[in-house]
Amino acid sequence: MKYIYPACFYHEENGQYSVIFEDLGGIATYGNDLQDAFSMAEDLLCTWILECKKDKEALPAPSSIKELTPSDKNAFYNLISADIDSYMIKTKKIG
Repeated sequence: MKYIYPACFYHEENGQYSVIFEDLGGIATYGNDLQDAFSMAEDLLCTWILECKKDKEALPAPSSIKELTPSDKNAFYNLISADIDSYMIKTKKIG
């Protein structure tokens, strides 16, 4: 199953990118560069969703990216896709 949530990417002074999923209680990660930040964001989203499913918690509805505006001039929103089935196979979390 696939899920898509918006994440806010903040370009830091040291060249890294912080990533925050506001819809998911502000869970956050970072990457050493933009490509790493996208990879880390996908991993975090997949892990978070799997934990919610394991705990039988409801997933919040994702915000519409069209309605989001970053509060920082060095930030932007992007949609992150979580393909849970592929992630579980990749990380060998299936049975």
